[in-house]
Amino acid sequence: MKINIKTKYLIYAGLIIAFILRVFNLTYEGLWSDELLTAVTSHPRYSTFDIIQIMKGDVHPPLHTILTNLWSKLFVHNDITIRLINVFFGVWGVYAGYLLTKELFNKKVALYAFVLLILNSFLIRYSQEARSYALLTVLATFSFYYFVKLIKDGYFRKYAILYILSSTAMLYTHYFGLLVIASQFVAFFLLIDWKKFKAKALHYIVTFALPNILFLFWLQFLLKRADKKFQTWRDPATPSLIYDYLKIFFNDYVLSSASLVLLGFTILYLTTRKFINYHKKIRDIFKGEHFGLTIVIIWLVTYFFIPFIRSTFTISMMVNRYFVPLVVPVVILLAFYLVKIHNKKLRTGIFTIISIYSILVLFLNTNPYFSYTTTYRETVEKVREMDPEAHVFYLSRDRRYFSHYLQLNHLKNIRNHFGPFKNMILSKTPPDQYFVVTHLRAFVPQYKDSIPVVEGYKEVESITFRNMYNIKSTKLIRYEKIDK
Repeated sequence: MKINIKTKYLIYAGLIIAFILRVFNLTYEGLWSDELLTAVTSHPRYSTFDIIQIMKGDVHPPLHTILTNLWSKLFVHNDITIRLINVFFGVWGVYAGYLLTKELFNKKVALYAFVLLILNSFLIRYSQEARSYALLTVLATFSFYYFVKLIKDGYFRKYAILYILSSTAMLYTHYFGLLVIASQFVAFFLLIDWKKFKAKALHYIVTFALPNILFLFWLQFLLKRADKKFQTWRDPATPSLIYDYLKIFFNDYVLSSASLVLLGFTILYLTTRKFINYHKKIRDIFKGEHFGLTIVIIWLVTYFFIPFIRSTFTISMMVNRYFVPLVVPVVILLAFYLVKIHNKKLRTGIFTIISIYSILVLFLNTNPYFSYTTTYRETVEKVREMDPEAHVFYLSRDRRYFSHYLQLNHLKNIRNHFGPFKNMILSKTPPDQYFVVTHLRAFVPQYKDSIPVVEGYKEVESITFRNMYNIKSTKLIRYEKIDK
């Protein structure tokens, strides 16, 4: 592939396109429940110490929440800003994928991978979500980049420091970062030049051990949550899950099927090449590039199968969004095989079709990018539209579902327990009306059969909000004084 334009300008242009695709429709939907956890715990009123204390009770480490908190203190705290920081992580992750691919193979493969990463709908989706997955992906990719530098080019202090920083940050972003470390552990023993290792053995041991040692502080809190009984939204560990996740990665059947075939073919070749004398044409496909392919395959297999095997025998760990980092090695594999098409016209044609197809997957979707649909935002905005000084009683098993939007809309007369709400209503001049907002799918058990009514008021209006899948999501009830 002849490049007439300087590569750096192609990279700049690509990153701008990546940003545009990730910022488009950023607030198409309101925050869903997990994002609301980020919104509530990262509020600017909290200090970093406060967040660490709060997050000790959650299964996820605190770095993403801390960064969101600092970001909110610099700007404002709303849906746009807490999602926008993840857009930047997503764009940075695309660049990290380019650097890693170039290090594993060459610039040609890297440019193909770069475009595919820019257009990948799964990466775009989680670059728009106010959760840790975009940050996990960029840090996992950089961790592998510096890992490859260390075992391929030899030990250099600069790469060692950057590896320690990126890997430690990755572990403090999401506990699935441990699977990246496990993948590197396997790759190290299979690929390291033992002569180089002996010369710098202590340096290597300290470098690769330090992120894990630094994570021990948080590991104690993670282990306390390890036996938590999770709900059925986690995927059962069935053999079809490999293909199912590939379909989710590409939001289609074509690219996912091609990826599965190429993945299987590559694993078969790498595991049998020393025992089977393959045809010269097959050997030429992989000539001189076993190192890069081995890294990619080890990353994919180790990261996927450790939680898969554990989930087979105990509580499932399989949640497709936890596997966002695996999009990077899958795309690298696709780019590698694209470059192996020697006919330039055919290669360019296939690449163009894939690129256009990826764009169509994005923009022909009836619900651009998102699949988690909620109506908390719309419900609260309706309350404010009806009465900016509204008294609101909000009902949900978790108060964060409404509290974030109630605060954003500056609704001050709010309570999430009926006793205090009733006292607030009756302690001063009773308002002419008040509102109850409820989460229909996470109802407070004690109010499941009937919602208590403040004396002297009656229900006069009820509005049920449906999400984009026409599922009843939230409800707004208006009460008026009887003697009005």
